[in-house]
Amino acid sequence: MELNPDEAMKTGVEKFIYISTDKAVNPTSVMGAAKRVGEMLMRYYQGRSSTAFISVRFGNVLGNRGSVLEVFERQLNLGKPITITDPAMERYFMSIPEAVSLILKAGEMGKGREIFVLDMGEQVKIIDLAKRYAHLRGKILRDDDIIFVGRRPGEKLREELVEEGEQTSSTAHPLVININSYDDLGEDFIRES
Repeated sequence: MELNPDEAMKTGVEKFIYISTDKAVNPTSVMGAAKRVGEMLMRYYQGRSSTAFISVRFGNVLGNRGSVLEVFERQLNLGKPITITDPAMERYFMSIPEAVSLILKAGEMGKGREIFVLDMGEQVKIIDLAKRYAHLRGKILRDDDIIFVGRRPGEKLREELVEEGEQTSSTAHPLVININSYDDLGEDFIRES
C-alpha cells in the first residue's frame, strides 16, 4: 500500500482517496495507528504532484464482510449464544450505500489534504444492535442467549470520529464533515519511516 501514492503521482491520477477508520482517532491499536499514519501521509503527499490526496474516515459498515451482523447471523443460524465483548460497547454504524456515497462525495468535493467523515449520529450499543437484529430474525434474546467475552487488547468502549484539537467545517453536503486536522508531517518522519 505504501507504493500506491507514488504510483498515483507517477501516472497522473487526478484524485487519490484513502480509506481510513474512526480507530485512527486517538489510536489504541496497531490498526488505528497505521490508519492515522496513512491520513498523515495523504497530507504529506499533497502538493508534491497534481494528484489530490483525500482521506475518508469510516465508522463500522453494516453488512460488509466481517461485519458484526455477519457474526450475529452465524451464531443465530447455529443456535449458539450471541457473543458481545462488553455490555457498554458502542459503535458508529453506516450502511454500504452510505460508505459508497461518502467515497463519491469525497472524490467530488475534495481538492486535497481533506479528511472527510460522515455524520453518523449517535453511537449504538452493540447489545441493543444484537437484540434488534435477533428480533428481526424472529428471536427474542434472553440473558442466557448473550455471552460477554471481554474486550480485546486496545479495544475502546466508544469510538471517536474527531480528535481533540481537530477542527471541523461543514461541506456542501449536510452529512459530510471536513476535518481540518493534523499539523504537516515532517520530511524527517517520512524518511525515517
